[in-house]
Amino acid sequence: MATSIDKTLFAIVDVETTGGKPSQSKITDIGIIITDGSNIIVEFSCLLNPEKPIDPFVIKLTNITNEMVYNQPVFKDCADKIYNLLKDCIFVAHNADFDFQMVRKEFLEIGIPFQVSKICTVKLTKSIFPNLSSYSLKNVCEYFGITLENAHRAYQDALATAHLFHHLCAQTQPNFLMDEVKKQNYDISIPEHWEYKNEDILNTKSGVLIFKDHLDTVLMIEYASNIKKILYKLLDQNLIYPHIIEEIKKMEILSFDHEIKAELFALDLIQKASPKYTKRFKDINYQAVLTIEPTEKAFYHFKIISKTEIESFHFPYVFCTSKKMADKLKKRLIQSADLHFVYHYKTNLNESEVDFEQKKNHYNLQMQKVFNLFCCPINDGYYIFSNHNGLVEGVKIKNFYIHSWVKGQLKGKTIQNEEEILTFDINPKFTKKFLNIINKVSYKIITNQNKPNETH
Repeated sequence: MATSIDKTLFAIVDVETTGGKPSQSKITDIGIIITDGSNIIVEFSCLLNPEKPIDPFVIKLTNITNEMVYNQPVFKDCADKIYNLLKDCIFVAHNADFDFQMVRKEFLEIGIPFQVSKICTVKLTKSIFPNLSSYSLKNVCEYFGITLENAHRAYQDALATAHLFHHLCAQTQPNFLMDEVKKQNYDISIPEHWEYKNEDILNTKSGVLIFKDHLDTVLMIEYASNIKKILYKLLDQNLIYPHIIEEIKKMEILSFDHEIKAELFALDLIQKASPKYTKRFKDINYQAVLTIEPTEKAFYHFKIISKTEIESFHFPYVFCTSKKMADKLKKRLIQSADLHFVYHYKTNLNESEVDFEQKKNHYNLQMQKVFNLFCCPINDGYYIFSNHNGLVEGVKIKNFYIHSWVKGQLKGKTIQNEEEILTFDINPKFTKKFLNIINKVSYKIITNQNKPNETH
């Protein structure tokens, strides 16, 4: 990427696609405008055959029909032309992440690596004009008096974006624009006194950064879904004090193929290493345990015991800071709607009934189910986060708490040839954090019990 705007070319790009998700969509229409920031140099546009149906909603939005693209070239036929237009330019688009992902995906499918710097005109407009009511291309063009005809067609949207980009460039100094490119691409300069290996690993998406002093003492641990992004925040935006940057002498980057694995590893490492500048989550001194056990007549009921009295893990358990807190929890559970129904069912049982044992077993199962769900959604099972042709990876739950990160071969409802990649300490707070973390991703639950699988 050039460091001076005088020698920099920008490729203003817009694409229309078969759908809204880059991972499942193909390009149907592409428009490219090459500019130096004030003058249009080259224009290119074409329809493409996506080799898959266009979503009806997209047809209505773009007026691009399946019949229109049927006899058009596929992306591969135009790839060399498109690549040569883009390769030496900064990629510019309105909501650039979407257009960039789509173009890179098309190149990836035909075996051509594509990586250039990009800049989003939505973000750029917000930086220069922070108080607009809307930053959609239509509204921004109306605000600046830019003509946008036949919206949601690639060439027309790209041309309007080019005029918007020219207007924005005219409002700023060259250094501002290049600083914005640096900011949006997380371009960083690692301090010269930091020792680290393999510069290519900076492009790792998910990973854990470990910062150490000259004695190899861990000073700070950071989890990152984007290594360059977190380093940019730490260094260029001064989110850590200069004396910490000076104290750091070594940086280790551990690459992970899944962001959940990286985050769990970082949390576990923070607890064990107690880094000087990264806060551990506070350990709680648990003194009591709330669990369930059978009575003399084999009905399950709640029991509060000392933590030291735990002998087996056949039933779920909840750690509490004191017996008083355990008793409060017990009362809250009993008053819950689910358990109120279960208790009502029990009071209507009659030992003289022929199917008494069957009904008692039903009560026990419901009692355990409610309590299991309170402790953790599954027992002795797995949260699966990746599946490649039956080779799965995910978190193993053992005795109602997070136990390890494993991989293995999925066969039906079991995982064979299981291999533990990471093992975690049994920690109720850690399990709670895990259950909070997974709210932002999709996963599949595999249990070792006779329960239906769940997908989230």
